Amino acid sequence: MVTMSDVAKEAQVSRATASYALRGDTRIADDTRRRVLLAARKLRYSANLSARSLRSGKSGIIGVAIFELDKPYPAQMSAAPRPPDEG
Repeated sequence: MVTMSDVAKEAQVSRATASYALRGDTRIADDTRRRVLLAARKLRYSANLSARSLRSGKSGIIGVAIFELDKPYPAQMSAAPRPPDEG
C-alpha cells in the first residue's frame, strides 16, 4: 500500500506539503501541487480513509436504528441519499 510519505518522497516535498497539496490547499504553489499530483498518480496512491478518520476524529458514519422496515416511510428514510460533503 502506497503511503503519503511515499508520495512526498517521490515529489521531493515534505509529508505535510504532500497532504496539503492533495487536499487542494491554496497555500501550496501550483508547480508543487502538480508534482505531488503526478507522484500520487504515478504511484497509484489512494487515501487511507481509516487513517483519516482516526486523525480527524470523524468517521462520517451515522448509525440508524429503524423498526418496521417493511413500511414504506422508514425504508425510504434509511435509503435516502447522503448530503454533499461540508467544507
